[in-house]
Amino acid sequence: MREDPIFALIHGQQHDPFAILGPHILTTESETVVVVRAFLPMAESVTLQPTTTEVLPRPMTRLHTDGVFEALFS
Repeated sequence: MREDPIFALIHGQQHDPFAILGPHILTTESETVVVVRAFLPMAESVTLQPTTTEVLPRPMTRLHTDGVFEALFS
C-alpha cells in the first residue's frame, strides 16, 4: 500500500479520514493558517461558506482529481 494519505483516503484505506479532512491548524516557518479539506468525489468545484460573516466564502482548490479539495485561511 502507498503511504500517501490522500491516495489512502480516496481508496478507502485511510484509518483516520478526519486526520486529513475538516479544519486543521497548519504551521510553517513563516505563518500559521487554518486549512480545511473536503472529499467530494462528484464535485467539479467547491466553495467553502464560513459560518461567520467576518470571513468571505472561499473557493477550494482541487488537490486530487478524485475530489479532494482544500482552502486556506490566514
